[in-house]
Amino acid sequence: ILERYEYDVETGVSTPFPSPRYDPTSKTKCLSYKLLEYCADPSKMNITDAVDPNGRTPVAQDFALSFHLAHAISAASGSTPRDFEYLENGYELQLANAGAWEWAVFVALCDIGNPHRWKIERAKDLVLRHYTGDQSTVRTFLERMLSIPSQWFTEALCYRASSNGDATRCVGYATEYDPDFGLTAVSELILPDAIFSLKHAIIVRKIVSDYDLED
Repeated sequence: ILERYEYDVETGVSTPFPSPRYDPTSKTKCLSYKLLEYCADPSKMNITDAVDPNGRTPVAQDFALSFHLAHAISAASGSTPRDFEYLENGYELQLANAGAWEWAVFVALCDIGNPHRWKIERAKDLVLRHYTGDQSTVRTFLERMLSIPSQWFTEALCYRASSNGDATRCVGYATEYDPDFGLTAVSELILPDAIFSLKHAIIVRKIVSDYDLED
C-alpha cells in the first residue's frame, strides 16, 4: 500500500504528499507516515529517522515525544532499535540544560531490561556534575524512585568541596563513601598544612577518631 501511495505521489496522481500538519507545503514526511514505513520494514529505516521531531514540529530539538515513541516501539518489539542512543543523548542534554538534570538521570537509566554498565556510569556522572547539596526534593526523588545510591550524592559533595578549595569538607565527605580515599585525601590535602596549623592538626585527629582510621 505504501509503495503504491508513493508511486502515485511521484507520478503526479492527485495524491497529496504526506507533509506534517505544521507545514502542508513541506516535503518532509509526517510522523504518522514515517511510523507506518518503519513498522512495515524496520530494516530499511533507523528509529531516529522514524521519530524525528521534524515529522510533527518545526522545533528540530524537541526530542520529548520522539524519546517516548522510541521506547514504546522498543517495548512492543522486545528489542532496542538502532541508533536509539542518539535519541537518549539528545533528550538528556535538553533536560540537563533546562535545569531538570534529575530527569536526565531517569532517561539515562531507561531500558527495556537492566541498564548497561555504561548507562549507569552516565547517570552517575550527571549526579556528580549537578548535585549541590541543597536539592533535598531532587535527592529524595532519585533515591526513592530510581534507587540511586546515597554514596553518589556524598561523592558529588566531596568533589564539589574539593573544587571550592574546602579541604576539610572534602576529606569528611571522602571518608563517608570511601575510607581509603579519605586517608589519601587527608595525606594530600590536610597533612601538609597541618605541620604549620594547629587547627588542621586538631581536625586530622578528630577525623581519624570519628571514622576509625587509626590503622
